[in-house]
Amino acid sequence: LRFPKWLRNDGLAHSHEPFPNQPHPSDVPSPSSHGQMLAPAAPYDLLLVCANWPASRREAWSTLLKARAIENLCYVAGCNRTGVDGNGGLYSGDSAIIDYKGIPVSDSLDNGVEGTIAASIQLDKLQAFRQKWPLYLDFD
Repeated sequence: LRFPKWLRNDGLAHSHEPFPNQPHPSDVPSPSSHGQMLAPAAPYDLLLVCANWPASRREAWSTLLKARAIENLCYVAGCNRTGVDGNGGLYSGDSAIIDYKGIPVSDSLDNGVEGTIAASIQLDKLQAFRQKWPLYLDFD
């Protein structure tokens, strides 16, 4: 979650074209650390982030979930633990489902409460947004 390049949604498709007018991955190789050419990864519509994010960093957790959704033009489901670990570390939960605009699309649980959250993900709206706002063209 703290390392955006590791989570980069490159916008290239293998079986469908979520980002129109993009080349097929086989046409855009990228060099590996060993000099081999590797095809970019397929895009994703949902990023699942599982974490042990401490309660003292609740605001950063929430902010970074939204940032990853916005910059990758995808939904983000962040699942964080609750309770106290063996070293006395406190975890508040704050699991959330965020849309591609950075807006929460699920109800949230109270601080420290265990439970389940759910939301409907609307792929057609995501694809329409990606077509209207081709922000992936500015990816580094």
